[in-house]
Amino acid sequence: MTPKEKAYDLFMDMKFYIPYVHNPTEPSEDEVAKQCALIAVEEIIQTYHSPMDDEQIQEWQEVRKEVEKLPA
Repeated sequence: MTPKEKAYDLFMDMKFYIPYVHNPTEPSEDEVAKQCALIAVEEIIQTYHSPMDDEQIQEWQEVRKEVEKLPA
């Protein structure tokens, strides 16, 4: 799975659990899902500690970039 695909899947997983709220003063469900996905990716990146994990860190940093590109 590419970083772009992982980013989209993570975003959609988060969006699935966010109730639809039709209130223009509140952030959209897409905005909330994007922020939740970014938090999850940051937590994943923080779990890697050794130099052997550099490849995984780089992969998740790419996922973070792809999440940031998603429209909110």
